Amino acid sequence: MAKKKPIIKKSIIKSKKFAEAIIDTIREPLLILDKSLKIKSANKAFYKTFKVSKQNIVRQSIFEIGNKQWNIAELKTLLGAILPKNKSFQDFEVIHDFPKLGKRTLLFNARQILTSSESKNLILLAIEDITDWEITENKNILSAIVESSEDVIISKKLDGTITSWNKGAQKILGYHSEEVIEKNIRSIIPPERLKEENIIIGKIKKGEIIDHFETERLGKNNKLISLSLTVSPIKNSKGKIIGASKIARDISKQLEEAKKLEISEHRYREVIHSSPSMIATFKGKDLIIEIANDAILEAWGKGKNIIGKPLFSVLPELVEQGFVEMFSSVFKTGKPFQAYEMPVTMIRNGKKELGYYNFIYYPEKDINGKIIGVVDIATEVTPQAVMNKKIKESEEKFRQMANLMPDKITNADAEGNIYYYNKSWETFSGYTVETLEKEGWQKVMHPEEVEEIEKQWTHSVETGTNFEMDIRCQDKNGDYKWHLTRALPIKDENGKTSMWIGTTTEIQHLKEEQKRKEDFLKMVSHELKTPVTSIKGYVQLLLNLCKAENRHKLEKFPLESSLERINVQVTRLTRLIFEMLDLSRLEDQTLQFQRKPFDLNKLVKHTIEDIERTNTHYKIDVVDLDNCSTVGDEERIAQVLINFITNAIKYSPSNQNVEVIIHKTENGDMAVSVKDHGIGIDKKDQKKIFERFYRVDGENQETYSGFGIGLYLCNEIIKRHNGSINVESKKGEGSVFTFVLPCAE
Repeated sequence: MAKKKPIIKKSIIKSKKFAEAIIDTIREPLLILDKSLKIKSANKAFYKTFKVSKQNIVRQSIFEIGNKQWNIAELKTLLGAILPKNKSFQDFEVIHDFPKLGKRTLLFNARQILTSSESKNLILLAIEDITDWEITENKNILSAIVESSEDVIISKKLDGTITSWNKGAQKILGYHSEEVIEKNIRSIIPPERLKEENIIIGKIKKGEIIDHFETERLGKNNKLISLSLTVSPIKNSKGKIIGASKIARDISKQLEEAKKLEISEHRYREVIHSSPSMIATFKGKDLIIEIANDAILEAWGKGKNIIGKPLFSVLPELVEQGFVEMFSSVFKTGKPFQAYEMPVTMIRNGKKELGYYNFIYYPEKDINGKIIGVVDIATEVTPQAVMNKKIKESEEKFRQMANLMPDKITNADAEGNIYYYNKSWETFSGYTVETLEKEGWQKVMHPEEVEEIEKQWTHSVETGTNFEMDIRCQDKNGDYKWHLTRALPIKDENGKTSMWIGTTTEIQHLKEEQKRKEDFLKMVSHELKTPVTSIKGYVQLLLNLCKAENRHKLEKFPLESSLERINVQVTRLTRLIFEMLDLSRLEDQTLQFQRKPFDLNKLVKHTIEDIERTNTHYKIDVVDLDNCSTVGDEERIAQVLINFITNAIKYSPSNQNVEVIIHKTENGDMAVSVKDHGIGIDKKDQKKIFERFYRVDGENQETYSGFGIGLYLCNEIIKRHNGSINVESKKGEGSVFTFVLPCAE
């Protein structure tokens, strides 16, 4: 065992030297700190980088060495937490001005080094100088900006040798960089400008900046190019001026325009005076009237004697209308001011007159670009403005009218996006207009139809064709109602769709009417089939009995009752056919009435006698309380009475008593009431039984034949005789049907 100790000690020493050799060869500065943050050791890179010696830093606190240049509060906090809390940190950036190195940017990384004893654990602090990285990066950014600039950006030495030449210079002056680099800039300066160049160099040597002066340079093929030039001195790291940078912009076009403007100034003034537009120019901040053509003088109601006077002394009424601020803004900012259909009150011939004008105020500049006044160009548009005002009022009225319409109105843009819903949508759906505009029409459409609606709407928008579709919309109670939706494209003079106008109309009652018609057709086929089948059966039987071989059976056959049965069915069939014919004539407005006086009491008695011949099992009592003659179609009134009585018989299967009462109303009109003791009519059905095709729902409705048009025809007939019709009934207790007619004078 005694022999192993020297071997272990030698191995440790060897490992330590090996580690120290590795640390010394690392190019980044490294420090080893103890728990008191005193320097235990440093590598060669640290001594070299920060120009210190081992004697000046070892066993000293890192924060005390040098001029306390490492005494950084946040660094103290980070290092102090490494050993007690076993923490580390990476890439902590510090920018510091070192006495011997200047301003540097450093990155710090630190971690704990474990030893045989926790109390002797150390800290490894690595320092990386990234200053040159930032300089290089900044140079690259600056170079990219310079190279991508559309302006001329070049640099030269004080002797005129060109050192850099960007793409902007190549584009404007025509030379590639390889053609001019290391050549003297005087080669592209016109001879008459060489003296100017000497003056520029003199000012640059003094550190002056020559800002935005106009000059000329020779482009490729000796093309003369006008430039706006800024020249600045270039200094080295020690602040010595070693050259100049030039930034220039091509102003050839601007100068050409300015020259043309100067040449045409006289022509311009002539045009001003002959122009139908109102034109004036004002000089200086006081807006002295310099030019005012005849049109504007007439608008002002002034003569030429106002030339040379301040504008607002001539037209003081403009001050309170905000024109001082308008002119001041143009003069100060150089930004034009435009107005369209602006109301302006002028005092002409001592009276205030309101007019509407389109005008523009723009700055007048001298040849150097300095604002020297304001130019006013105006046009009176009073008729147009009044018309536009009326159009706006009309549009507002249209929207108000649209909001009052029961139909649901929408507007959509050319792409089919709905941006307007009228108030009827809100009333119907319960959603606010704002909600519908935000969430869309799908919110109120039936989910089963949304896909098909979108498909057809997209087709209409893409093709510019009309949109029409029956859809279901949900009302505020959650019920879906049928609607007819139409949308028409509004097209401009080129045939291009500019907007869509849509209407959505509720057709629920039409759908219900359509269903009633369908039910009616089914019922007609059933009602007509029954008597026809019965008649056909009896006729075939009788024909069969009339044959020679069967005549012996004819004597025993109940011929009379069979013929009566046929007669009943024919009567029923005839009535059904006449009801349908009368319905058709009513709809076509061709139902004719023969108007003449007749005795209503006699009509009632004769009609009842006819009914009793075919309904021998029923007892019909007549109560004659009053007598009256009326004017009208006797047959049609009889038709009404027959319908009332046959209905009373049909719907009274268990009570065969029917009572007909002739009486006068309080108004002196004659009334005929038919009273039965049958099944009665529910209160909810009493208002509807006079509607076309309406039949009372119930368990036994199939038992009672009819189209549901008899009472409808009765009501129409009585109305056309200036009368009225009503019913009183209780379920299970019978009904009283009454028609009222005016008595003949």
